[in-house]
Amino acid sequence: MKNRYSFKTDDAGQPTILDKKEKKKVHALVPVLCLLCAVLIWLYVAGNDAGMTRTFVVPVTVENESVLLEQTNLRVWFTETPTVIVVLRGRDVFLDKVSANNITAVLNAENLTSRGTLTIDVDIRLDEVNKSVTVDNMSAQSMTVLVDFEKSKEIPVSAVLLAPSAVSRRLSATVDPELLTIKGPESVVNMISAGQISVYTEVTAGQVLTDRVMTYLDSNGTEVNHAFLPNVSYGTTAVSVTVVSARE
Repeated sequence: MKNRYSFKTDDAGQPTILDKKEKKKVHALVPVLCLLCAVLIWLYVAGNDAGMTRTFVVPVTVENESVLLEQTNLRVWFTETPTVIVVLRGRDVFLDKVSANNITAVLNAENLTSRGTLTIDVDIRLDEVNKSVTVDNMSAQSMTVLVDFEKSKEIPVSAVLLAPSAVSRRLSATVDPELLTIKGPESVVNMISAGQISVYTEVTAGQVLTDRVMTYLDSNGTEVNHAFLPNVSYGTTAVSVTVVSARE
C-alpha cells in the first residue's frame, strides 16, 4: 500500500509526520512558485530586450537649402558624401520595424547668412511609428561644411607621361579637350589655374587613354589641396590623352 504520509524533521533533527492537510498546502504552493519564477524570468527578458541596439548608416540632408539659395545664392558643400552612423536602442519588436529610410539626419541651413567654413549640429529625426526607440549614439554630433557661392571657370588642361621609357622613347601626349570648364565652390575654384593628367603606366605611340585622374594646379604650378576640393568637377566631359611620338 502507498504511504499516505511524508516526513519532515523537527528542530532536533528528528523526523516528524507531515499530515495530508499540510501536504496539500505544500502542493498548492508549487504552481504559485512556478508562476512567480515565470514572471521573474519574463521581467528579466523584457528588461534585456529593452536594451537591444541596432546600427544604421543614414545619409545627411540639408534642410532649407533651397531657401538659402533663393535668398543669398549660397550653397552648402561637404568634404565628402555626408552620412552618419546612428545607434538606436529599444525592444526588438520595435527595432525590427526600423530601417534607414525611417531615420532622417538633418543639417538646418535656415539661419545661415554668410560664407565660410561652419560647424552645424546634426539633428536625428525618427518617424512617428518609431517613437518607441531612442537614439543611443551617433558617429557625429555635428559636421563641418563650406557655405559658398557656386562658380564656373575655364582652365587649360595638359598631360604628362612619367613612365621612364616614355622619356627614352621620346614620347609625349596631347589632351582633348585642351580647355575644360570646372564648377564648384567659388573659394576653391578661385585657387585653380590649370588641370594636369599624369600618366605613370607604360605607353606606346598612338595609344589613347581615358578615365584618368585630374590634378588641379594653382598659378605656381603647385597641386591644390583643399578639404572641399572633391566638390570641384567638370561634369560629364570626357577627357582623353593621346600618346604621340616626338617625330610627329
